[in-house]
Amino acid sequence: MWLYRKYLIMKNKKVGFISLLGLKGIGSSSIKKIINKDIFLTEDFYLETEKVLKLLKKTFQKEEIESSITKAKEIINYCQKEGISIISITDEEYPILLRDLKDAPPILYCKGNLGLLNTNIIGIIGTRKPSDTGAKIAERLGMYFSNNGWTICNGIVEGIDNYSIRCNESIHCNVIGVLAGGIDYRKNKTILQKTAKNA
Repeated sequence: MWLYRKYLIMKNKKVGFISLLGLKGIGSSSIKKIINKDIFLTEDFYLETEKVLKLLKKTFQKEEIESSITKAKEIINYCQKEGISIISITDEEYPILLRDLKDAPPILYCKGNLGLLNTNIIGIIGTRKPSDTGAKIAERLGMYFSNNGWTICNGIVEGIDNYSIRCNESIHCNVIGVLAGGIDYRKNKTILQKTAKNA
């Protein structure tokens, strides 16, 4: 019974945090202020959101709050349909080092091997139009760290990011992509699909 209650609260917090982020003027730092409070204990998301807004000394119209809650539920349904995991800052799976940041994102949308989030991670990023030498260095760095058990993290975009995660025409199996356009971003669909399959 206790585990089920804990599961429900975690689920409620995801809806709550996503809906809060949909309200103008509420971001990561606002949510970080209230993560240790007794919030979203029930599925009355309007009442729970009002409680949080009172803690944050913010006010919104009822329609804005209800619209944001509806959108949050739609996002969660979409993610379930697409096999996208949602991790909130209060979940055990949330990366420890990321949680320590002042403006850590309250919600992560993930696809692939979630175990990579708490491994040794190195960011290899750079220009989208590298020289031949820059491309070779990125490939070598990526191969070195991948072969030595490190996870490569970047934006999975053309250029240095792309070269650092590839070995010949395949993609390293330990890659985390941080997508500026979100997980449904279509521009680099082929790279994203290959990366998710290798994770």
